[in-house]
Amino acid sequence: MNAMNTPTLQFNYPLVAPVVTIPPVLGDVANIALHRQRVVKRKLEEPLAISDDDVANVIIAEHAVVQNVGGAQVAPPWFAPAMAAALENALAPLQVGIATLQKDVTAIRADVATLQTDVVNLTARSNNSLSVADTDPLLPVAVGGVPPANFPADIAALRSLSGAPLHDLEDYYGLPHDHSEGRRRFRLAKKLGVQVPLVRQMTVPEELLGDDE
Repeated sequence: MNAMNTPTLQFNYPLVAPVVTIPPVLGDVANIALHRQRVVKRKLEEPLAISDDDVANVIIAEHAVVQNVGGAQVAPPWFAPAMAAALENALAPLQVGIATLQKDVTAIRADVATLQTDVVNLTARSNNSLSVADTDPLLPVAVGGVPPANFPADIAALRSLSGAPLHDLEDYYGLPHDHSEGRRRFRLAKKLGVQVPLVRQMTVPEELLGDDE
């Protein structure tokens, strides 16, 4: 191949390029065409396994073999436009496949972010389930990965929530504003993972632990 001033067939994937005789014969044309089909098929199936340069190289190599069949050294006038058209046609579906893959990656990243938030919230609720005394800390339970600005730092702060701060937290967590503030704090406590029966045993006032659902 090098003696004919054609590119060496070297690829970064387990597809073995055919051996081409010097000068090439019609059988070499068939072999390199088959190899090109396999490369393009592999690219479509696994876009990241084979680069666009690899696809371009095998198409160029195929045309070089065709050009040199029988010892011809001058490319016909149609060669360059035909090669460009063939390359464009070969890469068009690959670009579509890559765009689809990028969308899939974006969706996967979003799923991972959601999973990370779920893990953080699970850890927070687990911690909050152990908080029973006034000074026991509470960890924020986040919606969309961003915790609320006025999250109560401990049980005492949760017990004292009222007015606008309580209203804002209910909005943040999608809780209703009906009933008394005591029952609303009760609902919020359950949302945060606080173990209501255990807290009741620790003599937390009934305004926090009402008989709500």
